[in-house]
Amino acid sequence: GVELAAGGDEELAGVELDLVGVGPDVDAAGACLDERLELLGVELRLILGQGLLVSEGDLWKRQRKLEQPVFHRDRMEAKAAVMSACVESMLERWRARTEVDLVPEMMRLAFDIVGRTLMGADIVGEMEEVERVLADAVEFVYRHMEAPIKLPPKLPIRTHRRFRECMRVLEGVVDRVIAHHRASGEAGTLL
Repeated sequence: GVELAAGGDEELAGVELDLVGVGPDVDAAGACLDERLELLGVELRLILGQGLLVSEGDLWKRQRKLEQPVFHRDRMEAKAAVMSACVESMLERWRARTEVDLVPEMMRLAFDIVGRTLMGADIVGEMEEVERVLADAVEFVYRHMEAPIKLPPKLPIRTHRRFRECMRVLEGVVDRVIAHHRASGEAGTLL
């Protein structure tokens, strides 16, 4: 096994981990992981389309070149101020509470930061609709990935119909965000 060093967390010091699936043939384990990641990328395209996260080759290079200016150092400094404002807004909401459920709060914070910094839009109002369908869409993709026989998502099966409905909702959110962005005329975003 692998022993963890203290690194500031005394509770984990000396804990031994067994790296499951990594035997003497590390190359085979790496090849297996590469195969699983490739499959995951194929399945994620069901939700993400041909975006930068799952594209490859020339398409990836073209998308990367288009998106790179948004991440330029000068723009990132301005985005850091927006991120800080998002955190301040969250903390202000928390001041009136005695308890805070961190999972939805962190999701809302991430949603707010992504919307404002990458899309130039306040998309928090869309979060409830996204949350309502995203878990079902992700579960469909996971089950599809694990299925021994991959049935096309267009088949009129109950789970497939639900997935397509989830995707219509998500596409509607994306369409509204894009329309709002176009109306604002803001530049320097991924939209």
